[in-house]
Amino acid sequence: SGSRQSLIISVVMVGCIHNTSNKQIKGVTSTFCNLPIQYPNPNYITKNKEGKQMKLRKNKFKAAIRRGDFQIGLWSGLRSTLVAEMLTQVAAFDWTVIDMEHSPNELGDVLTQLQVAQQGHAEPMVRVPWNEPVIVKRVLDIGAQTILFPMIQNADEAAQAVAATRYPQNDGIRGVMSLARMNNYGATPDYYLKAHQEICVVVQCETVEAVQNIPEICKVKGVDGIFV
Repeated sequence: SGSRQSLIISVVMVGCIHNTSNKQIKGVTSTFCNLPIQYPNPNYITKNKEGKQMKLRKNKFKAAIRRGDFQIGLWSGLRSTLVAEMLTQVAAFDWTVIDMEHSPNELGDVLTQLQVAQQGHAEPMVRVPWNEPVIVKRVLDIGAQTILFPMIQNADEAAQAVAATRYPQNDGIRGVMSLARMNNYGATPDYYLKAHQEICVVVQCETVEAVQNIPEICKVKGVDGIFV
């Protein structure tokens, strides 16, 4: 249609890729309600019907950023699983944004769209309504792996965005939920150790001040891309 061109946007990811350590943390002890918790906790390991532990979902979008691939996608604020299915499984896009900032998408809407979209080839990126750790935590717990943070002005705010996606053992502030969609309801026991490797953080620079601060934002470990 005539409006198709206006919907397609190309994103240039500005050299903000920081290689994280590939070393596996074999024994990480955390404290929750003053009780020591060992990750992975063998008491909470579950398996699928074949008796196998499920692997952490790979983020193809993040991997493509690291390779320097050019990727094309679009925004969706339509609250429709059918649209999500078309965009991620039929159309030839690399990514699509499920928008919570400027659309009526609420957490339940995002969940059902993720359940459909993550079966396709295009990565669903969730734009949260604000750089606020509670909504980020909830979006991650329902299985999102790529988060777009609006209105990031400087390196400090970018660091806060990254911290919201990391557990404390990786210098973050994300709270722990033992059984939820993000870890296949306990069937992916090493999720807490490796989640950050597949979580992609993209920040939006929307003002003159933010654009001027891009060099410093790029230095923030954990920022994978900038949307200008």
